[in-house]
Amino acid sequence: MGWIQYEKVKWLQNNNPEVPGLVYKLTPTEEKVRKLKKVRDLWQDIMEVQEIRDVFTGQPVKKKKYDIDHFIPWSFVMNDELWNLMPMDASLNSSKSNRLPK
Repeated sequence: MGWIQYEKVKWLQNNNPEVPGLVYKLTPTEEKVRKLKKVRDLWQDIMEVQEIRDVFTGQPVKKKKYDIDHFIPWSFVMNDELWNLMPMDASLNSSKSNRLPK
């Protein structure tokens, strides 16, 4: 059964190249639990030694008033790796939607 599912995902990805991370979109939601606490803790530690600026506004990110967000939107690449996660003003996170910074 695993081999059949693997072949099905390969076929779907080959026939839908404009849909990145297709295999992750087919996974049931409960398996997609994303844990960003460690990333937030890392950024909190960095803020203790240097100022971090929001890539959208250029303003300093305020300690404990920020969200961890994806530089390249998660809905596009489905990537929670450290290089794609950054702190940004919590009030702007929801309004930026899937836009990239200029």
